Amino acid sequence: MFLQNKDCDAFGLTHKAEKALHQMSFAPYHCDIAEFLVKIENLNTHAHVTAVVMREMIEDQLHMEAEQRLSMGQ
Repeated sequence: MFLQNKDCDAFGLTHKAEKALHQMSFAPYHCDIAEFLVKIENLNTHAHVTAVVMREMIEDQLHMEAEQRLSMGQ
């Protein structure tokens, strides 16, 4: 019975990490870079993404925001 509880806890942590990774991928950037970075760093405490991958995720999010702003301005 103890092993089943341990497996459930491990699955729960995996689910939390997967959920945090998904939230990191779609975290909106709203003109406040400090707030955005804090949100990403907090989610990364569960996801455990490496620095290189986290940097790419942040760059992708910022590029999407910049592209949207440019397309709205035209």
